[in-house]
Amino acid sequence: MLTTNGEQLDVEWITALVTRTYAEHLTPIEFGAALKTHMNNFGSTEQQMRILASTLLRFATASSVPERRLLQCLEALVKAEAHPAILTLVSVFEGFRMTKKVDQMADSFFEMAQILEFPFSKMFEDMIRASLLIMLDAKESLGEELVASQAFFYVKLPQIVKHLLTLGAPLLDLTTALATICDNKTLLNQVDMKTKTNTLQHLLEQMAAAGVIDDVIVKSLLEKRFLAN
Repeated sequence: MLTTNGEQLDVEWITALVTRTYAEHLTPIEFGAALKTHMNNFGSTEQQMRILASTLLRFATASSVPERRLLQCLEALVKAEAHPAILTLVSVFEGFRMTKKVDQMADSFFEMAQILEFPFSKMFEDMIRASLLIMLDAKESLGEELVASQAFFYVKLPQIVKHLLTLGAPLLDLTTALATICDNKTLLNQVDMKTKTNTLQHLLEQMAAAGVIDDVIVKSLLEKRFLAN
């Protein structure tokens, strides 16, 4: 998609603000003041706020140890703009799937959930739902895009979940989230039709193979998934 010079400048101010926040060690309050000044002078769009959130997260997770100050700036942005935090995170991390290690991704999810006081059950639910939506939105004309999104869903996502459990996220919260996903039959059916596979079943099997859940949980969830489908 081509962009005009004006659109490029809109992205440039975002990069400049985040770079300044990082380089000058701005506090979340100082970051918020700088952002408010720009918004008062030039306005902003929801898309720009999403790009800003993505850029903040990219800077915050550039090293193996997440930059807490930048995560706090992201927290302030999320709360102010009412963005669904974990959905945004999954979308961003899916884009970095080839460069980010599983433990880095899980650490960032865990810390963000703690900062935002976000229930782990909701975090798991949004992670899985967002990953399904990414597969559903993948352009069929670009076969590699769908394959990459499936690789993230079936390979990396179970490993991220496993690491989150080792960090202290409760298994019960994971099974609660999976049960909720089972009830989202419309989305699951749409993804199944697109990928020509039993999406949730394969995810559960991969989670079981990774030692995240046992066969009893898999059986129970599959019964719920296909009940009155």
